Amino acid sequence: MRTMDMLIIAHAALAVALLVMGAVNIALPKRRAGAHGRVGRAYLVLLVAALGSGMVIGARDPAISVFEIVTPPTLILGISGYVAARYRRAWLGRPWVFWHIQGQGGAYIGVVTATLFQTVPRVVPSSPLLLILLGVLPSIVGTILIVVAIRRWTRRRGASTMVTGR
Repeated sequence: MRTMDMLIIAHAALAVALLVMGAVNIALPKRRAGAHGRVGRAYLVLLVAALGSGMVIGARDPAISVFEIVTPPTLILGISGYVAARYRRAWLGRPWVFWHIQGQGGAYIGVVTATLFQTVPRVVPSSPLLLILLGVLPSIVGTILIVVAIRRWTRRRGASTMVTGR
């Protein structure tokens, strides 16, 4: 088996693990010393590995694909969500939990969208409308879920807890 074939298989396995781990982590109870944080750290490691392998796979074609364009923002969102939870400091007038949910949620939207783009057209006949839906629907649904989560978690915790993390 060629090296590139092995990399593509590893990349696909990382993507499946990211989808599953992200969904599991969304469902886990959110406690400071609980599994949510440990799974979140593992998710970030997988995110870096999957995005990195995807960039290597994309580099074999000299043309820039949409995946190579959206990979850096997806990575930035994932890292910013992790850093927000790690340091628990308000920034730009927003509590840390805002940045955590927005960052991790945005990264997960990127993972879901990329997975849909890579799988659905291989099963369903591709069309411009399908490609638009695959690009737009995860963003719309994910953004709504992010807004709901931010409202839920910023109301649940006191303002002092949001700023200090205690």
